[in-house]
Amino acid sequence: MKKNNIKKISTKSKNINNIFISFIIIFLIIIVLIYIVPNTNKSVNINFQDENGMTIIMHALINENGKLDKNDIKNLLIQNRNKIDYNITDNNNRTLLMFAASYGDKEIIEEIVKYGNGIDKTDNNGQTALHLAAKYNKLDSVEELIRLNANPNIKDNSSLTPIDIAEFEGCEDIYEFLNNIN
Repeated sequence: MKKNNIKKISTKSKNINNIFISFIIIFLIIIVLIYIVPNTNKSVNINFQDENGMTIIMHALINENGKLDKNDIKNLLIQNRNKIDYNITDNNNRTLLMFAASYGDKEIIEEIVKYGNGIDKTDNNGQTALHLAAKYNKLDSVEELIRLNANPNIKDNSSLTPIDIAEFEGCEDIYEFLNNIN
């Protein structure tokens, strides 16, 4: 009988390699579970202020990139209503309500006022949300702020009321509306 030149394969070294690979896989799974998974669920600090003192919602309201619509902003407010600090001001002492008044949506203004933002707070120029709504020709904002009892007679640091600003800026609809309530 002729012997074949067949080598016997050692299963001992294969088992050691399989055990080593198994340990590496288990180690990688543990790393993922400890470091990566917990960090994916961390929420953003909705009250974080940038170098200008502006929060995420303030930036959303001025819509710098044009990618957010009113529903996106409303959802952001609703989802975070219990986390938002409604008293935060930017470096110009402008409140979230002031940004909302400049944006011009009644529902957003109502949502912010409902959760405690002072309707007649003033910024560094002595202007209220109503002043800013008049300045930026946002009739819906002006109407909503008046409905929510904003004071139309507050004078800013230049002794201008919101109606004065509407007249100066040529915002006829706002001027007429404010003139009819006085």
